[in-house]
Amino acid sequence: MNRISEANQTIMDSLFPKIIEHPTNSLKIAVLKRERIEEPIVLSIKYVGDENAIGIFKAEPQGNSVDIRATLWTEADMNTLEKNLVIGLEFKGLRNPLAKAVISGKNKTIQNDVIQGLYNITHFFLFIADEKGELIKLKRVNWSYIKHEAVLSQFTMHEVLH
Repeated sequence: MNRISEANQTIMDSLFPKIIEHPTNSLKIAVLKRERIEEPIVLSIKYVGDENAIGIFKAEPQGNSVDIRATLWTEADMNTLEKNLVIGLEFKGLRNPLAKAVISGKNKTIQNDVIQGLYNITHFFLFIADEKGELIKLKRVNWSYIKHEAVLSQFTMHEVLH
């Protein structure tokens, strides 16, 4: 592993500690707020792929490319009256093409941080890891909140700011 890969592995491990379970074909989200004016909020997503997915991502330099499409939707929490935000990534060409993360409405602080991040970013970082937690690839994925405004607008500014 070269120094850049080692540094990225360290960053991924600090954002997504290995003591927290990351099931295969799942997403985990981390929001980092910084004092940097040009990029005050950084949103990172970790995808843990199965053997098929990892093989395809490793083959990308040979001309195979995985098209990634981000989607948002809401789900009602059956146990509470809260609204969950769901972030899905569709990986075209994989056997299990959809991975999602549910940001529970029960934890307003985390949900608000994610929503605020989605309103303020132009891209997010996607860490692709194998089942052992080893970083396979780091991608920068473009994001436009305007394409997802119908979902994001379901959360009031009062909910997002408080």
